Amino acid sequence: MNFKQFYDKNRCIFCRKLINQNDSIQFYKGYFSHTSCSEENVVNFYDFVDRCENKDESVIPEGQYCYTRNSKGIIPCPYWRINKDKKYMENGVCIFLDIEDGEDTSSLLWDQCKECRIKNDI
Repeated sequence: MNFKQFYDKNRCIFCRKLINQNDSIQFYKGYFSHTSCSEENVVNFYDFVDRCENKDESVIPEGQYCYTRNSKGIIPCPYWRINKDKKYMENGVCIFLDIEDGEDTSSLLWDQCKECRIKNDI
């Protein structure tokens, strides 16, 4: 599964909710987003799509987990997702590595434990 396959064209790239005709949306390189959703996530939609497609390692958080914490809360790795179509503890996805929990792996992606080992030093 790759980045484009994970998102179907009628769902928001951030919240995965279906996009309706009446929604205010943005579109770039085949990806859709609710305009308000991308603002809530404080993410530049175009930058986000480019980084994920180009697999930019600089956006991967430091440490052993697929997230970082700051004064605003928890910020997930842009490559980490939950596949809502799979059951709990088998639903983690790493778009950077193109892997999912349960695909002949013993990964803990569902629990946001890194598999990529990028910036893994503590």
